[in-house]
Amino acid sequence: MLFNSQSIQIYCVCCKEIRWATTCLLKKHGYEHRNLEPEMYPVSVCLDCEEEIVNRLSLYMESQTDEDE
Repeated sequence: MLFNSQSIQIYCVCCKEIRWATTCLLKKHGYEHRNLEPEMYPVSVCLDCEEEIVNRLSLYMESQTDEDE
């Protein structure tokens, strides 16, 4: 079994845009790169938004820790 990355189009629920995302797939029968119809976009969060969310959460957690002390 081989692992390969694949670029797919997603709808980012954070920035509300169609973005490209890279996924790691188990290669059994191969895969194809294709453009999806708008109603078929997987719903996810793009990498840029994910980084921003993680940074905000980290800052929030730090502020909560500071308040507890």
